[in-house]
Parts: sequence; structure tokens; C-alpha cells
Amino acid sequence: MKVDDLIDRDNMVIDVNEWTAYLELGPLRGSAQMTLAEGYALSSGSVYLRYQYTAPMDHTFIGYRVMRVWHAPDGTLVVRTVRSDVWTPAFVALKGAKIEVEVVINPEDWA
Repeated sequence: MKVDDLIDRDNMVIDVNEWTAYLELGPLRGSAQMTLAEGYALSSGSVYLRYQYTAPMDHTFIGYRVMRVWHAPDGTLVVRTVRSDVWTPAFVALKGAKIEVEVVINPEDWA
């Protein structure tokens, strides 16, 4: 990575509390929240997010979703799913398996 890229990355912060990601448990079992491992704004206005999850037991996952929750300027609470994916076939994670989701979210995805 270039020095200019590092400086840009340090200057562009995001509110990490606005972003969450969930692994969807297979079928009709609910969701498991992932942990944000890395997140920062890009000079393009997009946001880079990397989430991690360690399976506490054997599970079948059918996909993921990334959400942003924030307050609009008028005070309205906005909840938006900004990215989701369904895995076909489903992914079976054994106890202790590490799962990682890495995404770049563009401003038009949450506008």
C-alpha cells in the first residue's frame, strides 16, 4: 500500500456502530451477528468492511446480510440492508471454523 493511501485511509473514518453484519442460519433458524474486524471509508466515498465469525458449534449457513442503521438529518431512524447474498449450496461450518465476509459498500447502496 502506498503512503498516500495510508494517509487517506487514516483521514476517512466511519461510525462503526452504524454497520452490522449477520450470517443467515439455514433454513428458518435465524441469524448470527458477525464481528467487525476492519472498517474504513475509501476516497471514492464507499466504505470497506470486513467481518469475522467463529462458529461455536456446527451450523449450516445460507448467506449473509450487511445493514446500516443511522439517524437522518431530520432525526428519523433509518434501517437499511445494504448488501446480502445467498450461498448455493449452503455452507456447513464445523465448530471452530472461521468465516469472513469482506465487502465494499457504495454510497448509492444506502442512499
